[in-house]
Amino acid sequence: MTKKRYWWPLALDDGLEALLAAHTAALSRRQDALDLELADSADRKLVEFLAKPVHAIIARDGLPYLGHVFVGWGNATVDGHPLLDRVASFVHQDQHGKPYIYQCHSEGDYHPWQTYAYTMMAGISPDARIGTSPFTLREVAENSTVIRTSAMHDLGHLMYAFAAMKLPATMTFTFDGKPLTLPELVEHAIHAHHFGPFYVCRKFHLTEGLCAIAAAYPELAGYKEVAQKFLDGQLDVMLTFSLLLSQIEAVAAGDMAMADSQIPALRKAMLIGTLMENHIYSAGHVIELAALSLRMGYQLTPAHIGAIHHILNHLNGCVVRSLDRFAPMAAFLPMGHYRRALTLYRALSAVPSERWGDNALLTGYQANFDACAELVCDAARGPVDALYTIAAHAPKIRPFFQSVLDEFSQGNSTGMTLYGGFNHFRRLHPDTWPRQVHFEFLDYADRVGVELHFENPDLLPLMDAVSAHLPDLQAKFAGVQVDGLRRTDRSEAKIRLYLTEAHGPVAISRFMHEFVDYMQPIVSAEMNNPAHGIVRTRSDIHLN
Repeated sequence: MTKKRYWWPLALDDGLEALLAAHTAALSRRQDALDLELADSADRKLVEFLAKPVHAIIARDGLPYLGHVFVGWGNATVDGHPLLDRVASFVHQDQHGKPYIYQCHSEGDYHPWQTYAYTMMAGISPDARIGTSPFTLREVAENSTVIRTSAMHDLGHLMYAFAAMKLPATMTFTFDGKPLTLPELVEHAIHAHHFGPFYVCRKFHLTEGLCAIAAAYPELAGYKEVAQKFLDGQLDVMLTFSLLLSQIEAVAAGDMAMADSQIPALRKAMLIGTLMENHIYSAGHVIELAALSLRMGYQLTPAHIGAIHHILNHLNGCVVRSLDRFAPMAAFLPMGHYRRALTLYRALSAVPSERWGDNALLTGYQANFDACAELVCDAARGPVDALYTIAAHAPKIRPFFQSVLDEFSQGNSTGMTLYGGFNHFRRLHPDTWPRQVHFEFLDYADRVGVELHFENPDLLPLMDAVSAHLPDLQAKFAGVQVDGLRRTDRSEAKIRLYLTEAHGPVAISRFMHEFVDYMQPIVSAEMNNPAHGIVRTRSDIHLN
């Protein structure tokens, strides 16, 4: 059966293939309607779900986290500011003053152009200005062309954003030091779709990107047939997912024993396990792909439409009944894609197809977290929910490290706010420094580092200049282990006071204050040295 498909990632035996064929035929015949009342209820719950933890997500100070808020809740209002304002601190300028965001780097986008893709999925204008900076999304994207990877299976976000922004087809990129044109990228993407690994968002975004590029550029329209074939494969995965849910419903209703069902085999084939989060993740991505593809002019069969309705009706019920059981800091990533899928498909189904290009269909789901109520899930959980598990997430921050952070926060006189919501570090960012230069508390499980970080190879001259002060620093902190450390490839460096628990939280907090007082003027003076070529400042919005 697999040979009949152009692209197909699942290994189903003949029995499952026959079951899938029968389920597909049934979907075509019965044409389930989308339960609009349930869809609206799930949508409201998903907004309420993030209203409180959104502050902690923003405090993690990372673009991948902001990106998933964009995709799920749009250019949302948080503390009176649109979410796009938060991107300003990730924008850097080269020696000519051109703005960019680092790609495939911890201080920028992890997936190439993920931020641009998710802002476009949220309906934000490419010409929107980023916070208080003088730059627009389009300007920053046009200069973010150095991609620090050779992984062509990770091209999906880039191609989708490129097409959505309608950037010049003559643009070129540098991938892992090698120049590539847009047509060359498309060829690499097609090869990666056939032969690349399956773990980057399970290729949903790669399919999205190929569909978008082929639909947006007449000179690349020849790829539209191939894009449709990849899309067909993804949509057939969606049919398989609908089959899985129908088996879960049959067992929950008592019409089938678990031992007689194909639930374990289907979950194994789809690499989905028993977690409800995984099911929502997969559904969100594939229905998001289907809805965006409809807007682009691609075709879905009646069976595909029936599967979308079936999946949304099933999982919307799970969301309404069970959303309060999820850990928001972990679950907001799959929930974001699911809400984008739900709201966009809901909007498309309410208007004629000739209006699908209306940008209001993308922006209508934008959340205002300042106006949200507390989440209340009052629906009783039923037999379907019992056939899923939900991941347990608990804070794992070490108590001693927390006591250090608490002590520092209580007496913080640096004028800087502690950033980051992770278990093992917190950062302090001076306002006029590039974000990849910062002070940091870092937990080593048996020690605590009071540190100054330079987290980009572009900063090598600055690293070298500041490192010349290391002997004076060692003299100032006599009796404390003071290290100057570099990666072997010289891509990053740091200066560290390496402290034990015997120093205690009060002393470690004091060391950070003294370290900042001593090092901040040294770094600032070197940063103003024209020889280092640093021309940008931060423009953050600090949370209250």
